[in-house]
Amino acid sequence: MIQVDRIVSEIQKYAAGEQVSFSLHRPPRRSNWHIRVYRGRHSKIVSLRTTDKKQAKAIDAEIRSRFQRAVVEGIIATNTSKFFEQWLAGKETEIKPSSHKKYRSVVDKALKVMPAEVHYVKRQNIEQYKQLLIREGYAPKSIHEELCVLHSAFENAKLLGYTNVNPLDGVSRPSKQPRQPVKAYSEAELEALFAELEKQARNGRREHSDIAWRTYIELFHCMNYTGIRVSDAVKLRWHNVSLAFGTMSFVQTKTGKDTLIRIPTVYVERLKKLYDSQNPQPDDLVYPSTTGNPVTDNSLNGAIRKALKNCGITKKSPIHAFRHTVAMRLLGAGLPVHEVASQLGDTVETIVRAYVKPVLPSRADVDAAYGQGSRKGHANMEEMEGFAAVGATSDLTLKRQETRITKGILSVCQESRPSS
Repeated sequence: MIQVDRIVSEIQKYAAGEQVSFSLHRPPRRSNWHIRVYRGRHSKIVSLRTTDKKQAKAIDAEIRSRFQRAVVEGIIATNTSKFFEQWLAGKETEIKPSSHKKYRSVVDKALKVMPAEVHYVKRQNIEQYKQLLIREGYAPKSIHEELCVLHSAFENAKLLGYTNVNPLDGVSRPSKQPRQPVKAYSEAELEALFAELEKQARNGRREHSDIAWRTYIELFHCMNYTGIRVSDAVKLRWHNVSLAFGTMSFVQTKTGKDTLIRIPTVYVERLKKLYDSQNPQPDDLVYPSTTGNPVTDNSLNGAIRKALKNCGITKKSPIHAFRHTVAMRLLGAGLPVHEVASQLGDTVETIVRAYVKPVLPSRADVDAAYGQGSRKGHANMEEMEGFAAVGATSDLTLKRQETRITKGILSVCQESRPSS
């Protein structure tokens, strides 16, 4: 099969999308059998690498069958790996670099279980790929997302005429599990976490380890005081920080938006000490790794999970939880939602959806919002007050009260009606 795939790929490259024909023969003074490929007035000889005539005929029949099938189905025979490379190249300008990296990872894994040509990819190959992900311990959500990526790719293959069917159609996908909310840190958890981080920094086995843990601590303090995302924190440079005005200005990695936020005074003082210890240039990183490059996500995740484990704290998305902590802290302090959104570099809708929980207001608050002005102008105030008081009565009393009030209002209207 591998030999046939090689020959077919070589013929496709030579054919360049044009119609070709074949003849099987063994040239004089040569032991191996060959196929001569005719493309218009030109031809090319391809070795089958076998001296066995029976085997050569079998290979010839398979090659003819593949190309004939492609003609019958009205598709263009295309190498699977080449197609995915073209598809990824087209996606490079459409999606974020982080998403493109994920797409590349999906393609690399999927190619392990796929035939050499796109139109030979069947549902069975996709099922093999899904089982591969399950064996490797992928979560249902991750499997669902990877199958969605492949479905998009094969829809593009159908559009280009490389296949007539999408092999993802009909493949069952694991249902997404409900997303567990990220919970903010309590003050007690923050105190225990940073105490453990300081302990790890003091007990480092090497100077390299001490420096690394100190950087991790400063990064976690940054996210705890400002709420910026980890992708932005690790890339901060000193020209992004204004210690005089107590602000940070940067372009968000996730959204690409220019963002200006305020730094709490308590953290400005910590940043001043960090600046004095580094004596940096404006383009230097605020939180450099031991190599001088931005700290990696894996390093930060490993550090905080180790510290939380030692503290006996379980936390979903422990780094992103700092952002939730800041949001809840600001909202709890009474800051308006639009100011919290500006500080976090988010939209008001995102803040409301993620952090503001709906709570039924008290009756006193609702009444205070309307005040006394809306009560003016009622013809019969005593009767209207009686009508408002029926909320605490039984259903039977409510009906009687409504009838009495209605009759009272009608009598007042009749008395005030001018005589004809």
